[in-house]
Amino acid sequence: MVPPQDLSSLLQQIDIGKIERSHQMQPLCENKCLYFAQRDCRKDEIRVVCIEKKPLQFCSTRLSSMIETLELQDVHNISPLVNVCHFATMVSSYSDGFLVIIEPFDDRTPTISAPILTLTCLDASVALKPVLNAYPSVVITSGTLSPLDMYPKMLDFTPVTMASFTMTLARSSICPLIVSRGSDQVAVTTRFEQREDPAVLRNYGALLCELAASVPDGIVGFFPSYTYMETAVAAWYSQGLLDAIQRHKLVFIETTDGTETATALANYHLACETGRGAVLLSVARGKVSEGIDFTDHLGRCVVMFGIPYVYTQSRILKARLQFLRENYGIRESDFLTFDAMRHAAQCLGRALRGKTDYGIMILADKRYCRSDKRDKLPKWIQAHLLKSAVNLSTDEALMISRKFLHNMAQKCPHEDQLGLSLLTREHLDNETIMKRVEQSVKKFIAHWDIRTLDWLGNSLELNPIERLWQILGDRAMKKSTLLKQELIEKLIRVVWHHELQPDSLKNLVQLMPSRCAAVMHAKGGATKY
Repeated sequence: MVPPQDLSSLLQQIDIGKIERSHQMQPLCENKCLYFAQRDCRKDEIRVVCIEKKPLQFCSTRLSSMIETLELQDVHNISPLVNVCHFATMVSSYSDGFLVIIEPFDDRTPTISAPILTLTCLDASVALKPVLNAYPSVVITSGTLSPLDMYPKMLDFTPVTMASFTMTLARSSICPLIVSRGSDQVAVTTRFEQREDPAVLRNYGALLCELAASVPDGIVGFFPSYTYMETAVAAWYSQGLLDAIQRHKLVFIETTDGTETATALANYHLACETGRGAVLLSVARGKVSEGIDFTDHLGRCVVMFGIPYVYTQSRILKARLQFLRENYGIRESDFLTFDAMRHAAQCLGRALRGKTDYGIMILADKRYCRSDKRDKLPKWIQAHLLKSAVNLSTDEALMISRKFLHNMAQKCPHEDQLGLSLLTREHLDNETIMKRVEQSVKKFIAHWDIRTLDWLGNSLELNPIERLWQILGDRAMKKSTLLKQELIEKLIRVVWHHELQPDSLKNLVQLMPSRCAAVMHAKGGATKY
């Protein structure tokens, strides 16, 4: 069949009324896909077309029904049409807080034209609202929720209390450092004007090379983007730094391909397990930074090369910034800095995955020395970031790193952590220790002005188990009982012979929201329950 030149010739090639079998429908679907693929969408041909929302909602189901009815076997050739129908259904299903945007470039390759039609969610609160509506109390916790005041604005809720905590450790097991210049005193940064400066790239490579020679096991390096990582690796290769790094450790690189990245991760793990050691170069916002744990020797050092700002020329980002400014009053600069520091903290967190773990965290960019950047790091990182560890050169950072690794190599007895970061059964039974814990809890409650209820956890109002025991007791004591043996037999009879129906247990659980609401309304006083 000859590819159609326009839509009318496409429809004239097949008599629509005579389509009854799959072999008659297949050419029409394939040529329609070919028509859209070959169509030249010049500016003078773009027209505004108004389409009703309701019919679009059933595009996907109607196409699936048609394919099933006509018994189409090979749907690979019409997969673009299937994708269009799925997209049309999604566009018609989501409206508030969503926007259809044509992005001319891929964020990972901003210099290559690759137009993408995207349905973008601009309002993050859309995902959280069903949770807040379904539950009376919601606790949101994470190691990278910093700064806290930004999340209530973005997610559109009013928090009852907000708190940020440090970690309870027997020894200082993390070493955050801010490297602002190289050994030649040239400032290091990934600002657009300086990021491709040969001196900056050389200093970044020299830092990684010195770390590879000093730090045992695994080192993970993060870059702001794939493009900049490729630029840095190419510069290190031409300057001979990549060969110098490989004399100490193997080098693996994350790519946009999932299979290649999985292979690189597997080989990186193998190199660390065998004692060879390795360097893994990856990208903030990539697979490695968000879903991979580098426990113990897999991540003894994490290096964040620059500040991972998002690609600011993205149309999706511009639309979201405008939405946040108009609806929540969040300025563009505040959100960009918040987003970048959140991802930087997420990358640094790969180095510490447990109480017995330890690692070095290096922020390699002079802009981290500014208080408006450091203050946005999580409290557990700020608590270990000393003033003497800010605005360092490469040599100074290496000296501190070696001293830290020497201290971590000393044996830390398990007993030293007992009572500080770990509590045993003996501690829980010790009145002196429990009084100290109780005082700490009271200080915490007073500091954050948390409201408490003055009764024990076995109250009938808030504990359905206690209410269940009361029901069993009432039923067993309907008749006067003199002997303890008879009372035990009656209790067994009530439970064993199912005199207590399952509906009664369900009612106890279903009444909990009403019980809690009544207790809160009575401000801790008596309720009808």
